[in-house]
Amino acid sequence: KASEAAIKKLGTNAYLLHFATHAIADEENLMESRLYLSQGSDTTEDGILYARELYGMDLVSPLTVLSACQTARGPLQQGEGILSLARAFQYAGSERVLTTLWQLDDEAGAFLSQHFFERLASDEPIHSALQGAKKDWLNRSDNYLAHPYFWSGFVLIGNGGPLETSQSFFQDNA
Repeated sequence: KASEAAIKKLGTNAYLLHFATHAIADEENLMESRLYLSQGSDTTEDGILYARELYGMDLVSPLTVLSACQTARGPLQQGEGILSLARAFQYAGSERVLTTLWQLDDEAGAFLSQHFFERLASDEPIHSALQGAKKDWLNRSDNYLAHPYFWSGFVLIGNGGPLETSQSFFQDNA
């Protein structure tokens, strides 16, 4: 159901967006950075959401989670900062973006996302939910998996305060 056409139709109906998919960061041309989605039944879309498309969208969302590789990477532009997929989501209307600095380990990415959302559902502020998910990872890891590569690549851009929602949102949309 996570097709390019479905995302483009969300508009201001978006609340919490979570993309657990593949991404490519094009550091030479931000507009070609992309997320891979499902093709869906709409043959007018290619199933790839480019940064250039995000800049033309209106996705009003208090939080977007990008569980995809290198979504915070991009060219540095003076006066603007890093032009990445995360920045494109902010421009489209996401207040906060949980994003990644490098390629994710699949197991770590899934674990951190799950624990992050469980903590959000318990009304933890976003920054605390992210910190707690990282601590959960470290508490269950051996020396190899405790290496920062596995857990420190997830970073938050934006306000880390509480996400104003109710537990029923997480229960109804799980």
